[in-house]
Amino acid sequence: MDHHLTGPAALPERAETTRRVERSEATAALVDRAHAALAMRDTDPDGALALADLVVLASRSPRHIAARAVAHRTAALVYVDRGQIGPAHRRAGRAVVAARRAGDSSVLAGCLTTAAAVGFLRGAGEAMFDLLDEAAIAARDADDVDAEVQALAQRAWMLQRCGRWRDALGTIDGLLNGTSEALPMATGERRTWLLSDRANVLAELCRFDEAVPAFDAAVATARAQLERPDLIEVMRNRATCLTYAGRIPEAMAAFDEIDTMLDESSAHQRLLQLVARSSLLLDARLIDEAVAVTAEATAIGGRGAPADLRAEAHLLRARALDIAGESGAA
Repeated sequence: MDHHLTGPAALPERAETTRRVERSEATAALVDRAHAALAMRDTDPDGALALADLVVLASRSPRHIAARAVAHRTAALVYVDRGQIGPAHRRAGRAVVAARRAGDSSVLAGCLTTAAAVGFLRGAGEAMFDLLDEAAIAARDADDVDAEVQALAQRAWMLQRCGRWRDALGTIDGLLNGTSEALPMATGERRTWLLSDRANVLAELCRFDEAVPAFDAAVATARAQLERPDLIEVMRNRATCLTYAGRIPEAMAAFDEIDTMLDESSAHQRLLQLVARSSLLLDARLIDEAVAVTAEATAIGGRGAPADLRAEAHLLRARALDIAGESGAA
């Protein structure tokens, strides 16, 4: 018997094979669009959110559930960046539900890491560390080193926000050094951010003699690795560290350098800079300048800025006005 059918009997089988290939290609294309939205998050958040929502609408089939998970995760991250924690929490929850159904360990690791961050910002605290444990295990199952490092770096950030600075420092050092199988070595941009985080933790511990050189190294690496907005963030953290270290002239020079790099079209970046500079001016007891800078900060701190940043701008203005003797306005 000839097992290589070439007549009419082979046509239905070929047609079904063609349909399967087309469905597979369509699924892959939708996953690619979801990941494209995720990659756009930093440079074009509005476009990222719009594309993510389109992917959600297009991913009704069970075959497309992984794309749906990545799209919901992208939307959650955009909302976090905007300080809209409620919508971020809803989308992160949907991302995890979809990722569990998809059965893709790598996608699940990313969605769990995002959900943990959002839950932490909502005040869930310690409970979110369990999600990060699950995320690290899922990443390891998928042999996705980047996702595992991301989950562990998120843990370090949360430990820092909890005030568990020594635990945070231990986790960061492990990721930078690759000290064990459970702590793979971070590379590329992730490593640059970890260098900055390490310097931040040293500053929180008031170990300024170590923190300033650590920031110098982080900035040097960031110049080669990061885009300008991210480089500015690392530089701003260094300038803030110099402020807390009492090295006021150096801090002022650092902020002046950042001013020359700012894109005037970015109100968010400008607000971050004004808030950080306001703290410096108050610490230096340059009250008239602080009153002026905080006035500018609160003026541009519109609805598009994260709520915590707007709140900080108003708090700094109240402090400046109070020290200036304008208690009623404060």
